Amino acid sequence: MKIEYVPGSTQVSDYAGTLEGWRLWVARRHEIKYFDGSRDARVKLRGPYLLRSVTAEDMWRPKQPMVADCNVTPGYRFDLTHGDEDHACPDSECKCGIYAVHSLKKLMEMYEGTSRAYFRFDMERHTAVVGKVKLWGKVIPAQWGWRAQYGYPSSLYIIDTFMGRIRNRHARVKEDLKHYGVPIEFMTPAELLSHSANDHSESGDEVIDLTALEP
Repeated sequence: MKIEYVPGSTQVSDYAGTLEGWRLWVARRHEIKYFDGSRDARVKLRGPYLLRSVTAEDMWRPKQPMVADCNVTPGYRFDLTHGDEDHACPDSECKCGIYAVHSLKKLMEMYEGTSRAYFRFDMERHTAVVGKVKLWGKVIPAQWGWRAQYGYPSSLYIIDTFMGRIRNRHARVKEDLKHYGVPIEFMTPAELLSHSANDHSESGDEVIDLTALEP
């Protein structure tokens, strides 16, 4: 996936008829690295916190829809079923697309059951953000939800951990994430587990084409 700006799409979270699912992100500061000839040194500029995909390096930009694009991410690198040829995304013969699951309960089960070392490292090193995401364009059912052509968060919950508080990081994360223009709340791990235990949403298995909603 990659980030592309679609002109006239600043209200991406307000599209009617979109599907809505759950996702997990990490809040990472946007960084730009360059070589400063005057100082003869590499320089790193750090910007605001943005939502970053957990299993890829994709940053979700405020006020811009995430646009799916098929590429090889760490999660696909050793997956022989992942297609390498160029095609529209998502594709029924591939695994590409913007993923969301139908329930918070299933999202938590997937996280607890994962064995990917880099996934665990990211979630424990950086601020975790759980939230709902609107999906539109071409949408294909996935195992526990959907994968779509376009996506944008509709509500965000910053996981309020002890380590994040003592580092005084959560307040800055919340302030920066306000640029997405969606409701933001803090949620403790205990509250997250309680909410997920009471979430029994289900998804259908039909292929949905919402391309009429393309920005």
